[in-house]
Amino acid sequence: VRRQYRQTCCSVILIQRQWRCAYTQLKYQRMRHSAINLQKNYRYWRAFSSYSSMRFGTISLQSVIRGVIVRNEMAVLCNACCNIQRVWRGYRTQLGCADTMAKIITLQSTIRMHQCNTAFSKTQDSIRCIQSVYRTWRINVNEKKTCALLIIQSLARGALVRLQLRKEHRAAVIIQKKWRGLCEHVKYMKLTRSIVSIQALMRERKAKMRYEIFQSGLRLFQGAVR
Repeated sequence: VRRQYRQTCCSVILIQRQWRCAYTQLKYQRMRHSAINLQKNYRYWRAFSSYSSMRFGTISLQSVIRGVIVRNEMAVLCNACCNIQRVWRGYRTQLGCADTMAKIITLQSTIRMHQCNTAFSKTQDSIRCIQSVYRTWRINVNEKKTCALLIIQSLARGALVRLQLRKEHRAAVIIQKKWRGLCEHVKYMKLTRSIVSIQALMRERKAKMRYEIFQSGLRLFQGAVR
């Protein structure tokens, strides 16, 4: 009976030990599977979070860069339009000034010609009156008085001629001054247009170089991010 009892106890202990071992292994396998799933989910969450943050940062950086590029292009276009408008307005103003100056010069020349003709006609009338008086008076005077009157007429004619020459000389000086001023103004406007064109070309070249450098840097950054 004791042997039987001992055998029964030994068999029960073996069964209990095997059962506990199997239960412990099953529990360990479940805990290990749950831990592996938890680690996998955590790693997936961390990778997805880093990918989402990098993707959002890249998209934000691309939007900022595109906005900067578009703003720079718009600024260049606005500057070009302003320069074109300024040049066109200056050209129209120059044309209007040139037409106005031509009209003023023509009016001045006409007025001066009229004044010269009026003065000449008055002088001629006065000379004719003097001649008529002299001719009526010459009948009753001697030859000396006649010679004196001729000298007076020659002096008067010389004074008139000198006065006319002075007026013509002043008019010619004024015309030369205006013509030289117009030539210098035309030269200055040509020089200004050439300088503005050169400045526009240099600014365009600098903008293109900056855009190429910025685009190459962006490509390198995108390649590094990918």
